[in-house]
Amino acid sequence: MNTKAPVIEGFGLRGFGSHSTNAEYILIPSIVPKLYLATRMIMDISNGKAPLK
Repeated sequence: MNTKAPVIEGFGLRGFGSHSTNAEYILIPSIVPKLYLATRMIMDISNGKAPLK
């Protein structure tokens, strides 16, 4: 599907085997940095500090 809408990539947790039956796991140390990134993005957008275009 082609779209002109912005796409956010890189918010997933680090790990292996996502959406499979092969011993899916995440790396625990990757949770806090990703949560921080998402939180800051929401804060910046809500404060008008990040462009939406």
